[in-house]
Amino acid sequence: MRNSIILVDFIELRRKQGMALAEAVVDAGAIRFRPMLLTAAAVVAEVSILTVGPHTKLPPTVEAIRRVLCPVNYSPSSQTALDLAAALAAGTGAELIVAHIDETPLGKSVQDSLQHLCDWIPATVRAHCAVKEVVKQGSAAEQIVEEAVKSHADLLVIGAQPRSLLETHPESPPVTALSSFGGPNGRIEE
Repeated sequence: MRNSIILVDFIELRRKQGMALAEAVVDAGAIRFRPMLLTAAAVVAEVSILTVGPHTKLPPTVEAIRRVLCPVNYSPSSQTALDLAAALAAGTGAELIVAHIDETPLGKSVQDSLQHLCDWIPATVRAHCAVKEVVKQGSAAEQIVEEAVKSHADLLVIGAQPRSLLETHPESPPVTALSSFGGPNGRIEE
C-alpha cells in the first residue's frame, strides 16, 4: 500500500515539473521499481521467518546457511535487520556476524567501537545464536563486501534506511539530490 502511495506521489511530482502523464508514469515506475521490489522481498522474507519461527526446523536447502552477516549502523532499521538475521541464524544453526563500519571514526578507537557494538546487541540475540562482532574502518560498501568474502558469509541481511522521494534516484548521491533537483527532463543531477 505504501509503495503505491509513494509511486502516485512521485508521478504527481513529475507532472508538476511539466512531464506528460505517460512520461511521468514511465519515469516514476523506472525509478521506484527496484525499491518497491526490495521492500516486497523483505516483507515476504520477514513474514516467512515469523511463520516458521526461530525454533522450527527449516528445509535442507535453507539449512546450508552457516554464517549470516548483518552490517549495522545503530539505526532502527539496523535493529530490525539484526532481529531478522538473528531469527535466520537461530533457525538454521548459523553463526551471526554483526559488523559495524566506522566510515568516519572521529577519534574513536576500534576497541571503543567494538565495545559499543557489543553493548548494542541485545541479550535475546545472544541467547538464540552464536554471535561474532566485527568493527572495521573505511568505506561501508567495500568493508561489508570484504567481510562477507573473508568470513564466507552465506547470507547478508541489511536494514534499508528510509529515504525521501528525492533521494531514491539510483544515479544520485543522497546529499546532492535535494540541492540540485530539477535538471533537464526533471532528472536529478549532480
